[in-house]
Amino acid sequence: MNNVFAAMIGTVFTLAVIFFALWFFERMFASKPGKHAGLAMPALLFVMSTFSVLSAVPVMMEGAANQEYSYVQVVLITLLCLLLFNIPTIWTYFVYRRTRKKLGREAWPFRGKPAGSDDKKPSNRCHPLCFFAQGGCFFRGICPMFFTYWTDLPADAGFSLYGPLHLCMLTIILLCCILGCRWFRRQPPDRQEGFTHRLGVLILLTELARIGVYAAAGALNRYELPLHLCGIAVYLCAIHSLWKPDWLGQVLYTLCLPGAWCALLFPDWTCYPFFGFFSLHSFFAHGLLVFYIHIQTAAGLIHPRLSAIWKPILFLCLIVPPVYWFDRQFDANYMFLQLPSDGSPLLLLSRLAGGNPAGYLFLFALVVLGMMTLMDLLYRWVSK
Repeated sequence: MNNVFAAMIGTVFTLAVIFFALWFFERMFASKPGKHAGLAMPALLFVMSTFSVLSAVPVMMEGAANQEYSYVQVVLITLLCLLLFNIPTIWTYFVYRRTRKKLGREAWPFRGKPAGSDDKKPSNRCHPLCFFAQGGCFFRGICPMFFTYWTDLPADAGFSLYGPLHLCMLTIILLCCILGCRWFRRQPPDRQEGFTHRLGVLILLTELARIGVYAAAGALNRYELPLHLCGIAVYLCAIHSLWKPDWLGQVLYTLCLPGAWCALLFPDWTCYPFFGFFSLHSFFAHGLLVFYIHIQTAAGLIHPRLSAIWKPILFLCLIVPPVYWFDRQFDANYMFLQLPSDGSPLLLLSRLAGGNPAGYLFLFALVVLGMMTLMDLLYRWVSK
């Protein structure tokens, strides 16, 4: 036991030294006046990590054939390895952008004007990469602000809560869930497993596409990390599509399912145009989450039980404290632990607490516990 503890301490210390060294040298390189100063290290790390993973793909394919893994599993594992191996790349790129912005210098992706420019007039022009991605004038004719981040949007660019477009989208998602459950239950186990794997990959690719577009638009910052419950649910669904431990099914049903539906009913992205990328992606991504959890529950692959409610409670006890600390340290609002989102029922909790943060969190915890209990009781009642 002592050896294991010593090994853990040594590993943590080694990782801390590596990340500190990356921070120190990247900060030094990014401080240089050249336009491309500081880009070499993130680019080199990206090339090295990507080459390492791709070079191991033949070996993984051979091992998959011996272990009878499907190609979908191999693809998903490869994507996860790419993400994990590129953590140093993401770290150095974050240090690069932060350093360049502090110095008032331009950072990649370049927008044609320095980051410290005094011209703060909102612009509806998309990034050139985004203009190419949206098909030029065709998408600009439908939505001139298709890839525009909220900081550059005019005040009246968003869509109305429970307007015709919002209600239409909710209806489409609900119908897809109902029809999907009926179809999925009729499929044999092997087809259910194959469809589950493909759906898990699609959910993960949707999140990776979001990260890519945010990075291309220069909007990938500390406020766009996957620390909301639905952002965490993306990776939980991807894991559940391969392995199905009971605790994961309980968390997905009692926590992530009502959380995703609440996000659809009370979206916090109404500042975006309805036909903009960020709005459509949010509806699509949350729709995939509720669709996945519904069909898994309908087929009996997730079996909620009130006696297992302690598992999602323990999960919350593990993830809420670090998220709350991050919110406090970086002035964020992940999981809405600091402030309620506009237009949501959480505003009522804030009013009942009289603006007291501790009171708001206490009432929030009671509501979450009540929702989890109600979800389990509802499943017991429906399954009778």
